[in-house]
Amino acid sequence: MTTESGKGSRETNRHLSTEMEALTRRIDALEVGLLNKITDMLKPISDKLELMSSALQKIGSVAEGAMELCLVQQEEIKTLQKADENQAEQMAILGNRQRFFNLKFRGLGEEIEKDKELSLFMTLWLASVLELKDGRLPSVSQAYRVGKAHNPLRQHPRDIIVTFTDINTKNMVVALAREKGHLLHKSAQILVFADLTPETLLKKKEMKEITAALQEANVRHRWCTPLKLQIFYKSKTYYIRTEEEGIDLLQQLNLPVPMMTEKASAKRKSAALNSPQNQKKKHTAGSWR
Repeated sequence: MTTESGKGSRETNRHLSTEMEALTRRIDALEVGLLNKITDMLKPISDKLELMSSALQKIGSVAEGAMELCLVQQEEIKTLQKADENQAEQMAILGNRQRFFNLKFRGLGEEIEKDKELSLFMTLWLASVLELKDGRLPSVSQAYRVGKAHNPLRQHPRDIIVTFTDINTKNMVVALAREKGHLLHKSAQILVFADLTPETLLKKKEMKEITAALQEANVRHRWCTPLKLQIFYKSKTYYIRTEEEGIDLLQQLNLPVPMMTEKASAKRKSAALNSPQNQKKKHTAGSWR
């Protein structure tokens, strides 16, 4: 009985083992089939991803080339801008040299030309103003008004440009204007200015706050060519070309920083607000510029 029972158990085990092996083979076959189906399904997606990757690489290469070209063009533009700036500076220098013997007079009424030609009037008037003796006359080569003769909107007489043939005469007029602040014709105050190019006048206007701060601090300075401001402070010489450079230099020298306009940058406003000496009154300069 025991022998038959053992035989039956072994037969059962062999049968189960066979069934398990068959089941395992079926599962393996199903797994392989499933993997093949998944692979077949994913292949188009994989191919598309490869195409997309290749396209992205090409786009990246084109973008990189475009960026390099853009950088090269930016450098070329900067070079051209620098060349234009240099050319503008050279034109301003030449223009100021041509105007070196000129002075601009403001405040002389248009009626002075009714009786005398303008050059003759300026010659005789300057001889009187300079108190020249023995019949000596200033060396005036030409004099002319600036602007159109008839302008109904004009409320003040046009400026007069006078060209001197002798630098000493020009310097005498400048010295007198600096000393008195203005010249006189009858009861009218006549202001005297250097005759400068529009570029130079624009640069001076841009730097007006800086020069006012230097004047207030009694710091010696002067304009020189090319258009830049030369500053003398404590045995040292500094040069600035822009308002930003002026702000930086004033901070560096611990000098009062002027309050700028609303369009000024936050840096300028901060510098002005942080300056304890900024509340001083602006120095009022004379008429000579």
